[in-house]
Amino acid sequence: NIALRKKWISSKSAQKLDQISLTQAEKEYLSNNPLIRVQSDANYPPFNYLVDGKPAGYSIDLMVKMKALLNVNLEFVKNKSWPEYVEMLKNKELDVLINIVDTDSRHDFAAFTSSYAEISTYAVSRKSEFNSAISPDDLLDKRVVLTQGYAINKTLKKVLPQNKFIIVKNTIEALKLISANEADVYFEAGAVLEYYMAKSILPNLTLLPVSAN
Repeated sequence: NIALRKKWISSKSAQKLDQISLTQAEKEYLSNNPLIRVQSDANYPPFNYLVDGKPAGYSIDLMVKMKALLNVNLEFVKNKSWPEYVEMLKNKELDVLINIVDTDSRHDFAAFTSSYAEISTYAVSRKSEFNSAISPDDLLDKRVVLTQGYAINKTLKKVLPQNKFIIVKNTIEALKLISANEADVYFEAGAVLEYYMAKSILPNLTLLPVSAN
């Protein structure tokens, strides 16, 4: 989707993509490791998802571009959950984990690049649930959906210690629960939520900004 790409993907990053300068150590690493193992999600559009079983999305496009620039081969690792991918990275069974949030707790096992997409967190709920931007005060007694292993989970549990949390494997599961009134709100990258909303898969849902207060 061209509109989504223009809205969320950093134009500055795109302009620099053809300009890569490697250190001698980086060149030696790639020479000794010509096959790069990359995580391929099933349900994280528009960045990383599957179309007819094949990896697709902006993040996948970026990796394919990097493959050409660096003269390496890629192996896309599919059919794993997010926590499994994180463990694979820790155990050096995976080389690249894309769409991962940079947190202090992950610095022990991961090195992070600069960001290539401008990702803001949004909320999704039923159209009748909230009136405007969501703040912590609006979430009292609400059932909050969390995707297993996501960095935001720790923050939400700290800010909302009394709330009920429902753990799911992916965004689609979360949206279905909210649509069926089995949960009330879910927080995710705006680009991901906007992709699903544009598909009108669940028309009783709405996208809401998150208040900083």
